[in-house]
Amino acid sequence: MNKYFLLLIILFTVFYTKIGASQNLLITNSITSEPIPGTIVSDTLKTIYKVSNSRGIVDLAELTQFTHLVIHHNYYQNITLSLDSIKSLNYKIKLEELTIHIGGLTIMANKWEQETTEIPFTISTVTPKEVRFINPQITADMLAQTGNIFIQKSQSGGGSPMIRGFSANSVLLVVDGVRMNNAIFRSGNLQNSLNIDPNALGHIEVIYGPGSVTYGSDALGGVMDFHTKEAEFSFSDKLEANVEGFYRTSSANLERSTSIGVDLKWKSFGSHTQISYSNFANLRVGKNHFGNYPEFGKRNFVVSQTESKKDTMVAVDDPNIMFPSLFTTQSINQKFRYKPNNKLDITYSFIYSNTTDIPRYDRLTLESGDYLKYAQWYYGPQTWLMHNLRFRLFKPTKIYDSGKIIMAYQNFKESRNDRKFGSTALNQRQEEVDFITLNIDFSKNLAKHTTLYYGLDAGFNNVTSTAHMTDIVTEAVSPIQTRYPNLLNHYTSSGLFFNLKHKLSKSLSLMAGFRYSFVSLNSQFDTTLNQLPFQDLQFFNYAPNGSFGMAWMAKDDLQLNMNLATGFRAPNLDDAAKIFDSEPGSVVVPNPDLKPEYVYSGEISLIKTFGKIAKFEMTVYASYINNLIVRKDFIYEGMDSIFYDGTLSQVQAMQNADYAKLFGGNLNLSINFSKKLSFSSAYNLAKGMDSDNNNLRHIPPHFGNTRLTYKNHIFTASIFANYSQKIAFDQLAPTEQEKTNLYTPDGAEAWYTLNFISDIKLYQRIHLNFGVTNILDRFYMPYSSGIPAPGRSFMIGIRLMP
Repeated sequence: MNKYFLLLIILFTVFYTKIGASQNLLITNSITSEPIPGTIVSDTLKTIYKVSNSRGIVDLAELTQFTHLVIHHNYYQNITLSLDSIKSLNYKIKLEELTIHIGGLTIMANKWEQETTEIPFTISTVTPKEVRFINPQITADMLAQTGNIFIQKSQSGGGSPMIRGFSANSVLLVVDGVRMNNAIFRSGNLQNSLNIDPNALGHIEVIYGPGSVTYGSDALGGVMDFHTKEAEFSFSDKLEANVEGFYRTSSANLERSTSIGVDLKWKSFGSHTQISYSNFANLRVGKNHFGNYPEFGKRNFVVSQTESKKDTMVAVDDPNIMFPSLFTTQSINQKFRYKPNNKLDITYSFIYSNTTDIPRYDRLTLESGDYLKYAQWYYGPQTWLMHNLRFRLFKPTKIYDSGKIIMAYQNFKESRNDRKFGSTALNQRQEEVDFITLNIDFSKNLAKHTTLYYGLDAGFNNVTSTAHMTDIVTEAVSPIQTRYPNLLNHYTSSGLFFNLKHKLSKSLSLMAGFRYSFVSLNSQFDTTLNQLPFQDLQFFNYAPNGSFGMAWMAKDDLQLNMNLATGFRAPNLDDAAKIFDSEPGSVVVPNPDLKPEYVYSGEISLIKTFGKIAKFEMTVYASYINNLIVRKDFIYEGMDSIFYDGTLSQVQAMQNADYAKLFGGNLNLSINFSKKLSFSSAYNLAKGMDSDNNNLRHIPPHFGNTRLTYKNHIFTASIFANYSQKIAFDQLAPTEQEKTNLYTPDGAEAWYTLNFISDIKLYQRIHLNFGVTNILDRFYMPYSSGIPAPGRSFMIGIRLMP
């Protein structure tokens, strides 16, 4: 989107700041003067409550009958004021922010709002305010800034989260209450978070540890729950309109990003539209190496073609430019919300996200003798579409007090395209997934201190896999082996669950849950090209899962949690039925005997505050994984090697290992030096080995984040460090040791970066963002990543606030 068009919108809307009628209350931050959305205003008995919108405005029309009002927000000092006092303040109230506190509401635990003091497992939240301030290029970069999630990238356009030693299809992505994980989410690093537009996000909640009781298969390491911005309602019968947007540019990859948001509000109907576009050029990496290998990671040669389409090796002009690594993304998020009465709230949302071709950078750096192995290797456009229809029910009945029904359809399209150096054969494999889901969730107060959360869910995947080879000279097209079975692929899952929460006392809460899941796969092969010994693959798996936890507020400033949980991951289509080259010289074949893997996990956490000055959090956890699904050497029709795409390759398959053990912990510390100056730090460590005493692949080095933040009414700034320890080469997982292009002879090197970001309020709703990341211009390669991280990068942006 044209930046001049954005500037016109900003100039047109900057003076449009309607506070509303005399019965509208404006709530702002006492330090920054920013509006505070999500503030709850109620009478003292909480019989009626209203919530402030994105402009910090609350309609008091239904509350004027009360003499006193309670103003509550998770992250601000709660106050009670008389209506006369509110009038004397001209209906404008400033709240003091609480950066050090225990408690607050979260909706992650059982898909319903609950007090965090009653939840026995670890949850972290990224608020809308933090989303805007972090101002990430892609969603994965924002997750990394939490300090508790490690991000791997195989190419510039990517970002695969690692949580507590799990990654890829062992962690669950949820968007607006709908699981994103589908039948072809692989065990290798996943880049699907790229399709989630960070500019459309309201907030994020991350649950750590198994979430299978509530969410079913795949939630072994954790659940990342993304909530996009909601459509809002007007306080009057008149139409209210609001525009937000920003334009940003960054130097390391010559980023150009634009996003526009438009809100239209009526009394009972609302619309929110978000359109975003980003363009990223080839990445420039840092020049200053940490270790003993200054030439490691530099790009010295690339492949070029003559007019006769003959491949040649060409020296690069700048070895610090990672060519090719350019791509663009675009997305549309649309929500319509209708609330006919206080008993029903209906939301329809539509999300469409698409990318251009994305070069698979790590494959393009592989060498074969004196030449590069591949002339081309790229992902085709990665497309994600979702229709989501949500019904929220507020009229109590005999079976529920409140309920939520979500029906969703998703469509995923992706492709892999590769051509070896000197060959004219471009192999192109395409996948498309149609994914239909249904979620029904209810809550019911069984007694004064006992609440039941229960529901059911179901999902159906239909996967289409096609493949062909195109001769780039003659343009002749011929069929080749597909990545997945090419006749039929149906993958279904369903489950019933309940969670029971009981408060034994004011300070002690118990939570227990149980789930029973069913998963099936039906695939049919055309064996013309592969000569497989079977023509179909079918399995049916079921899994019971349970959890039990205790949250104890030992004191007002001390919370102790204990949680035990089981989780499972049923083999999906990618695990059981794919055929692909997993790494140079290896080929993975289907395994009809694959079984689900199970995890048995426990954690203990402590949260301690020291007045309004400091907060300390510590969590330790351990997991035992049974029937671990791993890629190992395999015997195929009596042979350990076969020819695949013209190369003699070691046969491998996804198989159930005996077991694996994993343990670790994380520390979080926050300190307020004053109301304007604060400090925070997070540190994570994990260790895990399989039954053969090999280190697990998705356990990153010890890593963390430390930051110092200053804020006043016009300026917020943060200087911070991201860092990671090393892993010696002989301590890498065996599959990682085979990727010699990703590691030095010493293994994964330790690294750190110094960074600075800021937000400056120029005028009312106009903010300027400025930052410098990797200030020291360090060269580093995050663990397991296929492309080095950006070098020193200057960022500047202008934002029109909502």
